[in-house]
Amino acid sequence: MCTVVKPRIRVLATKRDGLVGHLAAEILLVLYDPDGQNQLDIHDTRARANLASALVRLNLEKHGSADDEGSSVDPRQQILRRLFGLDAEELSDLQKELIGALKKAVEKCNARERTVATMTLLKLCESESIINELLTWAHASPATIIRAQLREIKLLDVFINQLQQKDDALLGAYALVTCLKYSEMKESIKDNEDWPKHIIDMLDKDYFDDAVGAIEGFRILGGFMQDGNELLLSFWMIWIRILIGLS
Repeated sequence: MCTVVKPRIRVLATKRDGLVGHLAAEILLVLYDPDGQNQLDIHDTRARANLASALVRLNLEKHGSADDEGSSVDPRQQILRRLFGLDAEELSDLQKELIGALKKAVEKCNARERTVATMTLLKLCESESIINELLTWAHASPATIIRAQLREIKLLDVFINQLQQKDDALLGAYALVTCLKYSEMKESIKDNEDWPKHIIDMLDKDYFDDAVGAIEGFRILGGFMQDGNELLLSFWMIWIRILIGLS
């Protein structure tokens, strides 16, 4: 039966948006066979969007073989974690390729795909819980490994460049504010001297009057203002220089 049903589910997961596409992707995860045919094509924009929806919707916290009530772990969680490298000690070539495809989507695709790809990458950045960090202090956590890969492919530069583009500026700002939560990514952002000026340009052009979903622009701006003395100081020093230059 799988030989008949699985190809049809793959078509739905690749060709359909919305609930149908999301459910098809989740069903295909249950039927996932790494060596089989009819897997999702990570280069297809709809397939990536539907996978991203599953990634965000499902509870992807790390579990043992069973939860407290004795029920088995959702196989979709296990497959998603394996697919994106959320339990990996080292990313495979396929996982790096998937992350690279998401970065390209952030750079080059339409607004919907850029948003989906950005939110997916930010989800992958999320830290393990404090307990897991303490238990695995001797080794890099999967989230840290993924963040290192994102720095290696210069994703932060993409977000900073987006600050200059009207349609992408607020999404890029939101992504940077999110990345500032992670010390190693914060250091990379601080090393780029252009972003404070771009933020001020966004203020001047009223870009923060919009929102990213339900997250209002002024809250995104507040994330930069509250992040820490060093970032705040660099922000205001650039602004003062601009004001002096205009006077």
